[in-house]
Amino acid sequence: MTAPVVLAAGDARVEVDLTAGARVVSWQVGGLELVGAPDPGPVGHGMFPMAPWPGRLRGNAVRHDGIRHALPPNFEGWAIHGTVLDRPAEVAADSPTHVETVASLGPAWPWSGQVRHSWRLSPTALRSEISVESTRDVFPAEVGWHPWFRRRLARGGDVVVDLPADAVLARGADHLPSGESVAPGRPGPFDDAFHVPTGHASLTWPGALSLAVDTDCDWFVLFDELAGWVCLEPQSAPPDALSGGFLVGPGRPRTRSVTWRWTPG
Repeated sequence: MTAPVVLAAGDARVEVDLTAGARVVSWQVGGLELVGAPDPGPVGHGMFPMAPWPGRLRGNAVRHDGIRHALPPNFEGWAIHGTVLDRPAEVAADSPTHVETVASLGPAWPWSGQVRHSWRLSPTALRSEISVESTRDVFPAEVGWHPWFRRRLARGGDVVVDLPADAVLARGADHLPSGESVAPGRPGPFDDAFHVPTGHASLTWPGALSLAVDTDCDWFVLFDELAGWVCLEPQSAPPDALSGGFLVGPGRPRTRSVTWRWTPG
């Protein structure tokens, strides 16, 4: 078994599993573990990059140039969260506080391409960048991050999420957007896509830690249906937005970044 890559800065420590999509499997700040594993499977633990699409796809397929391409289900009958979440990644560059990895989009993806991904740790922040790249084909791609945050840390109260959205996508019984955009405000629990034009959100564990999220993505999915966990997922597009989405081509990657910045207390 390959040992995780360990990044350290100040009192922050991050472990990255190269065998599972270059995901963060441990993220500690001041001795507090922020992420965990409600499920040991690829969809259910740590914090992983989602590429070349985030979320579910209607009919488990992507359409491009009038052709429907089926994608294999990888979780409860769904093709979900891309093709790299369980693929091995190779280190392209690293230092004690930084790792950049490259992973193939794999045989399940209809086109040739790769995902370049990085984690960069400082004493007060964790920054990540995802880039879906192609050297030959033109194809649609979107990206995101899926963190499994603990609802309660080793000290302090339950997490409070601040998500200043201007709209939320109505969700059908199949958990996919129905096509209707509505004003936010209904009570949770949530498994919903929120439009946040500022790219800013936050999580606060009272008495423990505050985590500000800043990204050039303008969508977040909030999932808080499980008792012990909260997922706040920055995404370049909402679920089921791959068909007709951004087109990657040679010299034209789909690139997005996010910074999580913390303050104690």
